[in-house]
Amino acid sequence: MSYGLFNWWWGEDEVVFDDKWDTLFILNLEETDLGSYAYLWNTLSTFQPPRNSSVIYDSRICSIVHHESVTNADEDEVVRNHYGQTSWDWLLDNHPHVASLLRNEPCLIHTNLDYNKDAFEILRITATEFNKLFIWWETEGWWVLKSPELNRKVGRILKKRSTEKYDIFADLSGGKIQ
Repeated sequence: MSYGLFNWWWGEDEVVFDDKWDTLFILNLEETDLGSYAYLWNTLSTFQPPRNSSVIYDSRICSIVHHESVTNADEDEVVRNHYGQTSWDWLLDNHPHVASLLRNEPCLIHTNLDYNKDAFEILRITATEFNKLFIWWETEGWWVLKSPELNRKVGRILKKRSTEKYDIFADLSGGKIQ
């Protein structure tokens, strides 16, 4: 087994970050009928933060699964009811690990079609690194961070750097987030 395959098997990340994401913080929160999401920014940015950004930490799918499903068999049906059968089935067929991640915990999402200035200012990674770390969910128009470890790292950073807003974010998720 090659070292690269060994890393993948054990869930280790190909891209090792320095402290670029340690300066992420919550700009603003948005509550929807499906759950909540937090607009993010980075203190390393050279630009004045806007009210909202295209990079979000999103709990909507895990929140609806947590509230509405009774068994694991029901989880996909719950998501289909809110996001559509075609959209969710495409994700299940093409990126089942990302679908599982979205069902179980908040995820970092970039909501623009392309890797752009906004994404760079927040994530501080190259387009090549971005393309390795994110998958494109075409029907939703989202780039979803595919690493569970990095998604959890973002959550820990936000909890530490934006404590009050993170606590509100967690409350809006209806108990799914600690």
